Amino acid sequence: MTQLFLLAHGSPDPRSGRAIRHFATEIESRVNLPTVVAFLDHDLPDLATAAEVSQKKEGALVAPMLLSTAFHARFDLPKAMAQAGLTRALPPIGHPLELLTFLIQAAGSHVVVVAAGTTDQGARQIFKEAVEVAAVRSGSQAAHAFITGPGPHLYDQLVAAEDSGLGDYDFERAEPILNLVNATITSPSCQH
Repeated sequence: MTQLFLLAHGSPDPRSGRAIRHFATEIESRVNLPTVVAFLDHDLPDLATAAEVSQKKEGALVAPMLLSTAFHARFDLPKAMAQAGLTRALPPIGHPLELLTFLIQAAGSHVVVVAAGTTDQGARQIFKEAVEVAAVRSGSQAAHAFITGPGPHLYDQLVAAEDSGLGDYDFERAEPILNLVNATITSPSCQH
């Protein structure tokens, strides 16, 4: 039977790891497919350790839980697979339109959807277009932003919304939150 490895980016926020582990349990129970979780950064196990523990490398399939084909998919994924001795992978999951639409609807109007960021212009454009399409489908106004990379950044989008009369933001109070988001998303070992 095929072994599935869900390979997530990882986060210093423990809720992220719990969510991906819950997802793996759901996959395993619904389709009777042995599923193991591994991470690129911030959490354990890494893919090599997960593959070693599972002892089911032959025919194994890696499902990258990555939102783009940018840096992590192009560099970290192949490196992790080589270290684990694995050769088969699905493409990254991308930006599921149904999920983005649902999240924008749930958040209300005048939403800013924020990605970690990348310098890959193609990946940035795909994210921007996914947010635009989801906004139209949801009937809400939504903008896109990035924590790292060339922007637009969250602060830029909040200023633009305030300038166009869509919101009134207390930037002095928001600055510690923006700094926390930036510190949580980035780490010295994570190159977006």
